[in-house]
Amino acid sequence: MPSRDEVPVPLYYRIREDLRELIDSGQLKPGDQLSSERELSKQYGVSSITVKRGVLDLVRDGLLYRVPGKGTFVSQPKMERDLSRLTSFTEEMLHHGLKPNSRVLEARIIPASGSVAKNLDLPPGEKIIALERLRFANGEPLMLEKTFLPHRLFPDLLSEDLATQSLYHFITVRYGVSLAKARETLEPVIINDKEAHNLAVEAGAPGLLLELVAYTDNGRPVEYTKAIVRGDRCKYYIEMAGFRRERDRSGT
Repeated sequence: MPSRDEVPVPLYYRIREDLRELIDSGQLKPGDQLSSERELSKQYGVSSITVKRGVLDLVRDGLLYRVPGKGTFVSQPKMERDLSRLTSFTEEMLHHGLKPNSRVLEARIIPASGSVAKNLDLPPGEKIIALERLRFANGEPLMLEKTFLPHRLFPDLLSEDLATQSLYHFITVRYGVSLAKARETLEPVIINDKEAHNLAVEAGAPGLLLELVAYTDNGRPVEYTKAIVRGDRCKYYIEMAGFRRERDRSGT
């Protein structure tokens, strides 16, 4: 019997960590199908409920994904993005060796109002372009994105091919607007029913709400974007310089 100081390891935890090790070591590769819950139950001598709990933990962590009627599979590694660089979705996907494309869900001219007018520093009622796109990498939906731009700066933008071409290409090359900096925020969210349908995940899955305002070199905001990103497929990082110890007043 374990001593009073020993804490027994739950069986589902052992299954979860065994599977995690198989994935981390490369013995289970992206796209590989996991043994069925019945087979894992026999292998570990536990109930299917215990197996399911361990597997679902890895699904929530993004290491596995489930396909109804087919089984559970090993996920592709999460795509990383460096937040210290202002890059387009197209550029990021090409950097990862993936084929980007988009499905335009909405593209129209509307009057600016509320937070959109505030973030673009426009008076309420001024014309803006509202563009909603579902962004894909190798045919897999990753991001549901809404972008707002001042219409007066990009008057013919809606006539461009915004499904296969980079929006930033048109902004910088076609219209000659230089994007010098951006303010971007991220916060965790729960994906709702509509977002889940577009992103091919279950409602309630973890996601990231991304908000970005891009500025020209004279500080004028020219783009405001809100996007829901799949938490199981993407992660973001930022590199920081090392801490520098300040000198004290004596100069030492």
